Amino acid sequence: MSGGAGAQYPGRMVSAVRVVPRRARLEDGSGQIFDRTTFPGGIGEPGGRAGRRAVLRECCPLRAADRPAGGTRGLTGRLGGREAIGRYFAELRGGFPGLRVGLHDEFTSADASRACIRLHLDWENTGWFRGHPPTGERGEMAETHSFRLEGGRIVEQIAGVSSFQMPKLFLADWGIEFPRRAGDPCPEILSAAPGDPPAAGAGATLARRFADAFGRRDASALDEIYAEDVVMYTPLGWPVEGREALTAFALEFHAANPGLRIALHDEFYSADGTRACWRIRLHYHNTGPFYGKQATGDAGVMTETHAVRIAGGRIVEHVVGDNAFHMPYQELVLWRMPFPQATPDPSPQLASVVTPGGAIGR
Repeated sequence: MSGGAGAQYPGRMVSAVRVVPRRARLEDGSGQIFDRTTFPGGIGEPGGRAGRRAVLRECCPLRAADRPAGGTRGLTGRLGGREAIGRYFAELRGGFPGLRVGLHDEFTSADASRACIRLHLDWENTGWFRGHPPTGERGEMAETHSFRLEGGRIVEQIAGVSSFQMPKLFLADWGIEFPRRAGDPCPEILSAAPGDPPAAGAGATLARRFADAFGRRDASALDEIYAEDVVMYTPLGWPVEGREALTAFALEFHAANPGLRIALHDEFYSADGTRACWRIRLHYHNTGPFYGKQATGDAGVMTETHAVRIAGGRIVEHVVGDNAFHMPYQELVLWRMPFPQATPDPSPQLASVVTPGGAIGR
């Protein structure tokens, strides 16, 4: 669901971004998953090389596995272990000196074994990255991350891009390759496609109802999930406003990929029921036009992380993060679709760190 919806192309459907400064109440009362400079600091390097190593050790035990198939990590695929994660962060800092990483959202599951955060990156490419000379381009980017925690440390992290500014640089400008095959670390919970009988029965969780309704192309069931004034944030639509627009998006997506199957692989919820995070895989075959763009014939499996706010049993805010680059490759490289360049976060900043060097870091 990296697109938006409406009669026009979603990236241009809304001319002004509505900022929604809402925050959920978190289970521990403090609203913190761990020290708010800890994980962003692993990327932003607050305090030099030794500090960076301490941050990575604080976040990740030796067996930690970073399993993103998307976001900037999507260029690498699965990263196993603290040192591999540290090398990737160092590579990112080298290509983007002065990188500013802001934390804008965080919540945990009821048992504190799961967590979800959203980051906002301000970047400038003034260093070499994977053999590519600096472009001097600068911009911002949103990311959505989910974590599995043990003893207060990250043992699994899945990252997704919620906006396309950096992926455009990686995929369209530099032509960097990405893993085409990436499995999910969790087994399938349920899946649905058009023509299937309902897979989520009475009393099913919100994530299961969503995957079932989206997979079966059931517009009326989607209407029951979303509030009328829901706001969605995706790489091609920031924001997409209103239930009607989201329903139109689902129909457009299915039209472009007849037989689209949606599989749910992960879900967790905050103790107060106001927040949820889930991960789906889209089994697609693009044989129809997408917002006027001709079909590519491409087929594959795309993974996404979704973070939502809930009020009155319905979704009022929905943020999508792409964990794989299969569909972004179509959108950015094959179709050259425009996308929002300004993607301010709907929530206020909670904390931030900055990499030394570069115009942003000075």
